[in-house]
Amino acid sequence: MNFPLQKLKSGIGIITCAITLGLAGPVTADVVYQAGFNHFSTSGSVSTGSASATLRGGDSDAIMTSSVINTSGYNNLTLTLNRTTFGLDAGESYILAISIDGSSYTTLESTRNVNGSDTFSIGPANSVTVKLTLDASSYFEKLSLSALSVNGT
Repeated sequence: MNFPLQKLKSGIGIITCAITLGLAGPVTADVVYQAGFNHFSTSGSVSTGSASATLRGGDSDAIMTSSVINTSGYNNLTLTLNRTTFGLDAGESYILAISIDGSSYTTLESTRNVNGSDTFSIGPANSVTVKLTLDASSYFEKLSLSALSVNGT
């Protein structure tokens, strides 16, 4: 499903995928979940809390994938997120990837230890899908995600 540039849902969002326009007042298309995963699909051990989404290690990878975000007509696309990993061992990682063609993914970040906010340039794209994966073996190893946005002008 492709979400056009319009307000999709209001309310308190734990994770927001937003397209922000460079207009007199920002116009935002929110893909938001609160107490659930509206506009995100998940597999493995993924849950939400009051302030973040948590991906946990286990027998299979924990994966959280956004629905397609329509970015047609926007320039200077960036992805900003705030995330923290906890307890990952050597050889384990969290992976941030995007798809701009609807099928293949490009890795923007793959790391064992991260804490804080970063912004990544996406480049030109008519649509963006964001995928976060935690490759870890123990339930006590996790990725906490408190903010995620796709922005353009």
